[in-house]
Amino acid sequence: MSLTSIVLLENTANAVSTIGEPLRTDDGYGNIGHRFTVSIHTSNLQGTVHIEGALTNAPEANDWFQATAPISFPREGSVLTTPGETASVGLSFTGNYAWIRARLDRDSLGNISPADIGPFGFVDRILLNR
Repeated sequence: MSLTSIVLLENTANAVSTIGEPLRTDDGYGNIGHRFTVSIHTSNLQGTVHIEGALTNAPEANDWFQATAPISFPREGSVLTTPGETASVGLSFTGNYAWIRARLDRDSLGNISPADIGPFGFVDRILLNR
């Protein structure tokens, strides 16, 4: 069985907060679910990454929920040489989701414009394998 890497979130260099394109994942009603592996690649990131799922056929804003625990960067206990964290973080989860997406949230940084986001780093990419 070959795995397919799919980009859930592309480079966020100039984004304060952003949501990746949702990915349709289900194979129909009654399946037992899939095992998913996500890799999150960051550069000096300050912010929180969310991996979210939805069960409806056409999800709207309120249909999304946490598929995994949010990961805040820099992570507690990380050895830092900059204010943010540069890392490649992997996680796996199982579920029978109709859709999956990735979201970068930087609300904790306050009111920052895209022109001022540079020092707070970025997500280089988030990949999903299934």
